[in-house]
Amino acid sequence: MKQQEVLPACRVEPTTASQVSRIVEITVDNWCRFAIKGSGHMTNLDASNSVGGITIDLHLMDHIEISEDRTKANLGPGHILRDAYLALEKYNLTMLVLPNATIVNVSETAHPDLYFALRGGSNNFGITTNFRSRLVPQGQKWGGSRTYNIKYTDQLVDQFYQLATSLAVDKYMSFWSRNSYDAASDRFSISVSQTYYEPVVEPPVFAELNKIPYETSILRVDWMSNHSFDSVSPHGLRRVYGSITFRPFRVLHKQLITIYSEEIEGVKTTPGLSSSLVVQALHKNAIDAMKVRGERSRRRV
Repeated sequence: MKQQEVLPACRVEPTTASQVSRIVEITVDNWCRFAIKGSGHMTNLDASNSVGGITIDLHLMDHIEISEDRTKANLGPGHILRDAYLALEKYNLTMLVLPNATIVNVSETAHPDLYFALRGGSNNFGITTNFRSRLVPQGQKWGGSRTYNIKYTDQLVDQFYQLATSLAVDKYMSFWSRNSYDAASDRFSISVSQTYYEPVVEPPVFAELNKIPYETSILRVDWMSNHSFDSVSPHGLRRVYGSITFRPFRVLHKQLITIYSEEIEGVKTTPGLSSSLVVQALHKNAIDAMKVRGERSRRRV
């Protein structure tokens, strides 16, 4: 079901953690069905909008408080990342990791089992009313994307493999690819998004990738908030997401692209269809960083 088609019996919009605590107390005492909504949505019924129950909407809890030494920030759960980026960029800062706080203060040393569960357990273990985030200096960065003709698929996948393995030692680099189908032109294409967390034009780590002929490009040095506007999705669409994790493997990557293209052929006449296959590398540097403040709950494949 579409999230906006779900009708709760009532909606409450708290502004403080104490109000959230009181709402939960009332719902539990009365065995009320309820759901919690931050700034996003989920596909499961009752996940972020209650079916005939109480929807606890946290969108008014959108505070941003930056510490005097500019190393930490308290962020409300009602934020979307774009707004957080805009607020932090005034101080040349950005978010590095997202620790936490629920009704109780949770960290890797206080309530470590709950801390582990919250980092990957979605909204199954509590209502987060404040995220205490570590900040790092960050000015403008290299980013954006280029689109390619699918005839370059083999060359692109080869470069994706190199960027995910031998070139992954560059901790400032990340990337992801997107295979998509455009119904208006009845055409498949590939786009590649590049990120380099320094204001470097054409970073050397992407040199071989950038030798492949492209059709369009919005690569540039810019602020994080402006980059976030590049891929804003229109409102009102039905969206379904699914994910798998696999080790870097060129043959499998190409097979996934083939399967995606074959499956789209059967549904491409669906009005308003918008689909894509996104592959993003999880670099070893990033995985190691997850362990600095406690292991993250995640599936292993």
